[in-house]
Parts: sequence; C-alpha cells; structure tokens
Amino acid sequence: MAILKSLGIYILFIGLTSCANQQLPTGGPVDETAPKISTDNSTPNQQTNFRPDEVEIYFNEWVKLEDAYNQIVISPPTEKRPDISVKGKSIRIKFDKEEVLRENATYTINFGDAVKDITANNILKNYSFVFSTGAFIDSLSIQGNVVNALDGKPMENMTVMLYDNLADSVVYTEKPFYFAQTDKTGNFKIGNIKNGLYKVVAIEDINRNFKFEKGNEKIGFLNDPILIEADSSINLNIRASTNEPELRLIAKKIKERGLVVLGFSASPKAVQLDLGNQRDNTTISYLKDSIYLWYNDFSDSTWTIITSYDTLWADTLIITKDRTNESYSPLKITSAENLNKKELSVGKSIRLNYNRPLKVINKSAINLLDSSLSNVNFNATISDKILSIDYKWEAGINYQLILNQGALTDKFNVRSDSTGYKFKAASIKDFANLNLKINGLNKDQQYIISLDNGNNTIFEESTMVDSVYSKKLSLIKPVKYKLKIVQDINKNGKWDGPNYDTRSQAELISISVIDDLRANWDKDLIINWKEK
Repeated sequence: MAILKSLGIYILFIGLTSCANQQLPTGGPVDETAPKISTDNSTPNQQTNFRPDEVEIYFNEWVKLEDAYNQIVISPPTEKRPDISVKGKSIRIKFDKEEVLRENATYTINFGDAVKDITANNILKNYSFVFSTGAFIDSLSIQGNVVNALDGKPMENMTVMLYDNLADSVVYTEKPFYFAQTDKTGNFKIGNIKNGLYKVVAIEDINRNFKFEKGNEKIGFLNDPILIEADSSINLNIRASTNEPELRLIAKKIKERGLVVLGFSASPKAVQLDLGNQRDNTTISYLKDSIYLWYNDFSDSTWTIITSYDTLWADTLIITKDRTNESYSPLKITSAENLNKKELSVGKSIRLNYNRPLKVINKSAINLLDSSLSNVNFNATISDKILSIDYKWEAGINYQLILNQGALTDKFNVRSDSTGYKFKAASIKDFANLNLKINGLNKDQQYIISLDNGNNTIFEESTMVDSVYSKKLSLIKPVKYKLKIVQDINKNGKWDGPNYDTRSQAELISISVIDDLRANWDKDLIINWKEK
C-alpha cells in the first residue's frame, strides 16, 4: 500500500476586520437563534473534483470566531497552515499557495463551536464544510470511545487517528489520513472515510503535531488494522495511558560517602548487576526507579559496575570512590511503621526505618517499658535498613520504647544517637476484618492483589489460582481503602501501561473503593473479575 504524503493540522490565524464598531441592540425579545449559512453567496458545500485556493462562507448576520485553534480542524490535515479570517458576515479559509491536497481524498473542515453571532454568542453547532479532490464524496464512518486504562474514566481531547500506511513506524514519522478528537465523554466519530484497511491509534498529542512523542503523551491503539467498507458498522473501544517507558540507565550519582545511586527510566527490578570484586562488600537496595549501592571498601580509587537488561543493552560504569571525605552523616530514623498518632496497630511490629543499612544491634541498649515502667522482654531484629521490635502487646496498655546511644551500628560503623517513642497498643475492638473473595480469575494468569489506604499499601500479594481467590485481612483500620486487582501478564510484579513498540496493551486492572468498614465488625466482599 503506497505511503501517502503526510499532512498536518496547524494553528489557524484568525483575523477580525470590520468597517465600524458593532453595538449590541437593546430592547425586544432575546436572540436565541444561531447564525445561518447563506448558500447563495457561499462557496458550495459537498463539491467533487474540487481543489480550492480558498473557501468563503457567508452568514445571515455578523459573526465572530472563538477558540478557533482548538475548535476548527481539517481532516485529512493539511501540510501548510491555512489562514482563516472573519469579516462582517463571512468567514474565509485560504489555503497556502504551496499546499498540495491529496488525490481522490474527501476533506472535512469541522468548525466545532467556533462560530458565534456577535450579539448573543449563539453557537453554530455541528457545521462542517466537505469537498473531494476526486470524483465522489467518501461517506463511510466509524465511531468509538477512549477511556483511561488505569481507572476506566473517559478521556477528553484524545486524538484518534487512522492511517492507510500500516507500517509500525508511521505514528512517529507521518501524520494520519483521518482523525477526530474525543469529547467530554470520551466519544469520537470520524466521517467521510474511503473504504480500506486502517491502523488505529489514539494519542494525547500535547504539541499538536499529529505524531506520537514517546514518554510525554498518552497512547492507546488496536493491535490489528480495521477494514472499513460499505455496510460495516464499527464501534471501537480504546484503552489509553502513558506509554510504558523503555528500561534504561539515565543517571549515576555518588550521593554521599559510600553510596552510589543508579537512576533508571522505569522499575529496575529486572536489571542485572555485575559488581566485580565488590559484591561481598556491597548492600543493594531497589527503589521505585533507582538502585542504591552501599559500599565500604575504599582500597581502590575506582569501581567498575556493569548494568544490563536481558540481551537488550549493557552499560559499563566507572565509579570514582569518595576517599577524601571520611565523615558520615548521623545514623537516624526516617520513618516509623505501624505507629499512627502514638498508637500501635494491634498485632503489628514496630518497624523503624533508618537512612543507611544496619549491621549490628545492641539489644542491651534498648528498653521497652510497660505502663508500670517495668522492662519487658521483647524481640529485636534488623534487616537492611529496618529495625523491628516484636512483643505480645496488650490492648489499651501504654508503652515506652527507649533506644539509647549505640543501640544500632550501621554498615560504616556509625552508631545511633538516643531516641524514644511513647505509644499505646490499640484495642482489637478498634479494628475491622475484611473477608475477600474474587471470582472469575484465569488460572493461567498471575494477579497482583493489593489494599491501600491512600498513604500506605497495607497488603499486597502476587498469586496464581484456579479461578477463585480468597483472603481474610484481619485487624485493619476501619478507614477508606482501594482494592486493586492487576492482571500481571508479564509477571513483573506491577501494573504496566501500553507499549506501542512491543504492541503490548495496558494490563487489565480493577479498582474498588471500600469505605464501609466498621470497627469490631467483619465485612464480606465479593468481586467478580471480568476480562475486558
């Protein structure tokens, strides 16, 4: 199929001229009538074998144009910027002298809500000027809807594009043959289409160049072309979201003595690391979009690190170690989990997160006191940067946790300063239980089920089940939650949006709001999963 010359939409230059200042009339009935086309003086609509230099449309009253840049669109888009001006009772569309219109193509100039009368702002609705450079006006059409793949909400102002060139690269290199924009309900309709096979892509098109800008614009697409022919009735459903970014290394930084941070464009969980002879001396922490490498061997001035992803790429990094600054910032707590407003969640451990990996715990420097100020026996463990304190808490009892100086020592032999917490163990009666059941799951797929309260994810599990998933979530705060179910097709432990280059559709996700949990009550929740 021949690759047709790409065309584009452009900012329309709007000029408004008149011979005298117009004044609003006073008195009489309110004008509620939209401007009407004066066909006797206007360029005839619906012409064939027509290659206009300009189109002029006359009205029965004085008119103006508003928001023409967004409202007036020409499909197929033109290469050059047409000049659109208004004078008195007429609007003129003048094509650039160098414009070359497509052969045997039907053009539609949609005016949206741009045309209004000057007296009462009455809008000329649903007006379009149509002409064909060929022998007939194409009359086929399609319609559909675009929704956000993450939450299912309609997406307004998405540009839905049809390409007669079916090459994969066309969304980057060419402008479409036909297009339309979605309304507030996410609906769109493209008319005056010639019969044929078309690639369908919807993009956010922030810069209005009719080309997909990877990483900046949302996208949705159909994996297979559609055949548009006479008597066909086509209603498309497109799920769009931010294009899943390609995983690549984008930054490296020595954040402080003994710490190298590698920044990535996406989750780095799948990145392979070759740390050479420093592996045994390095603590690795994976964050949302970065890898933290904590090292304490300064015998060499440089360190060679190789990062790779599958067989797609590999980067060799030469790190110059900071051997001049021999001091470290204080070892300190960055957050305290399960302690909410000085209340400890029932059945939970105290989890204190520190700013660096921990190496040694001195339990004798830690005191846990009950309401009588008596020391109680407890368990204390460390893992990476977390100190966990476990005890069989008694509901309603006040406790004090005292961490004296030197209670913890980090990877770099920096000792902690003294600190402490006063808190109360919550009562079981203050919590709720959630009995969750999910029906209709596919036994061949992995799912991620999570529950979060807007601030923290209190439960998350990846699972494969025959068809029904059951789980009892005990002793949770009776607050508002979101239950998320993700069909984790690539089994990478997270929701992935669409990826046009790999033709991967956005993973299916269901989000349910739970806002009716009550203290000291059990709630049964049944979700029927549906393949969309």
